[in-house]
Formats: sequence, structure tokens, C-alpha cells
Amino acid sequence: MNEHAVFLSGDNFFDTPNYHISSVYGDYLRRPSKYMLDYTFLEHYHNFSEMVFITEGNTIQTINGIDYPVQSGDLFLIEGNTTHCFHPGTKFCLFNLLFDKMTLPLPWQELQYLPGYTMFFETEPRVRKPDTFRNHLRLNEYDSVQLAEKLVQLANFIRFKGNPYSRIEGLQLLLEIITDISKRYERHFENTDSPFPKINNAIVLMKKKFHRVITLEELASVAGLSERSFTRQFKIITQDTPIGYLMKIRLEHAKDYLKNTSLSISEIAFKCGFADSNYFTKFFKTQCKVSPRQWRKNSRG
Repeated sequence: MNEHAVFLSGDNFFDTPNYHISSVYGDYLRRPSKYMLDYTFLEHYHNFSEMVFITEGNTIQTINGIDYPVQSGDLFLIEGNTTHCFHPGTKFCLFNLLFDKMTLPLPWQELQYLPGYTMFFETEPRVRKPDTFRNHLRLNEYDSVQLAEKLVQLANFIRFKGNPYSRIEGLQLLLEIITDISKRYERHFENTDSPFPKINNAIVLMKKKFHRVITLEELASVAGLSERSFTRQFKIITQDTPIGYLMKIRLEHAKDYLKNTSLSISEIAFKCGFADSNYFTKFFKTQCKVSPRQWRKNSRG
């Protein structure tokens, strides 16, 4: 992460506890000077999700230091703690849908069973790179208008979130938007030979079963590929090996346990799929430069 990037707190965007959602429209095509003091063109990051929808024009979005040309109809997600900004001087209009799903009572667990959801909202942002950004979603004119209308309606519900009916209707509409995008993204790959959905199936298995032994044979089977083809395609899409990617998933869960529970190091190791707590400690220190015990202490201040 760029050390010069600005951290933006959720307090700048959400003013209601346990209801962190905001739908914001920006016009940098007709009135660019109006927004000179916002962070759109300055590298920044935050700890919540941001869905970007370009409605007009074209621009370049820099994500983690890499430039991605985008244009009208393009729709993609930026995860929390990801540095990003747009190139100054470019002319475009967009909607930003900002949300922290930890504060929103939606059926996130059930959404995990939708391939389109896991591909768009989870896998694509994490494996994104220039030569695979073609996997992002581009809406046609009709679908763009429909989504824009829903985002305007959502903004109105959020504006009156003090009203319990508006609050519930806002959540209902957000779920409708997420579900609709998931459907469209799944259809995006119909009648194509893209390996992305197949690799996504394997990644979903890793995320659900990280706590147990997962074999290459099992991953290749759920992807519907031979082990050789699976390993090659996995490397192309994620820039990592299957075991390397799985170990990163286990590491992230281990950090969560260390920060938010009082479980012992051995208990955390076994819960995260490490058969040997000594190996877990060695692996953790290699990846994080400190021991699990020290990381726990640092994370709690």
C-alpha cells in the first residue's frame, strides 16, 4: 500500500451506527471544478467496500498503483483497504455505492451460494490485474439506466433513514441491486470459454473448507478441469499456486482469530487448517515478520 495514500474514515460517509451505506453521484464531465477538494483524484483508501459505476465518459482508475481504463457502463468493486483514485483531468460521471456489510443485516451467508456474487463481490477484486480486468462487468445502455434509477432511489431512502420504513426499504433495495448484479455477472460468462467461473468455484471451496485438508484433486474436480490444466489456469488468473492461495486464506482467518478471540496459538492453528502449531508459527512469522503472539499484541494496541 502506498504510504502517502490518505485514509478516509467511514465517519466521513456514514452518520448512522449499524447502517453504513451511502449512494453518491459525481459529475466530473459537466462541472469538474465543483469537486476539486474531494478525494476522487487523490490516492486514498478506506475500510469499507465501494462499488464503482461509470455512467458517462471515460477515465482511468488507479487501483493499488495499477491503471485500469474504464468507460460508460463499467461496473466493478473496490474492496476495503485498497488504494485507488481517478486520473485528474478526465471527464466522466459515476455513482459510488459505499457500504460496510458488517453493519448491514442482509443474508450475506446465503449470497455466498450465488456464483455471480462470489465472482463479482469477492474473487474478481482480489485477483484483479490488467490482463484479466476484461472479467469486469459492462452494462448496456438500458441496464445502465435501470441501475442508475435504483441508485438514485436508494440515495433517497438513505436520506430518510431515520424513518424505519425508509431504512428497511433501503436494505431491500440494496439486496435487490446486489442480487441483480450477481445474476448479470454470472450471465456475463455464459457461452464463453473463460476459465474464471471454474477457478472461482475452487476458490469458493477453499474459503468454505480452509480449516481442513484440501487436495489438488478435489480443487481440480470442483473446477471441472484436469489437475494440470487447473494449476495452469489458476496461476494465470491469481498469479499464485493453489496451495499458496489457500495458505493466504488460512493466514487471514488466523489474524482474525488472533485479534478477536482469546484462543491459544495451537487452537488457532488447528482451526485454520494447520496440523502443526510450530509450522503455523514459523509460516506466520515468515509472512508477517512477527510471531502470532506479537501480532496479537500489536493488533490490540
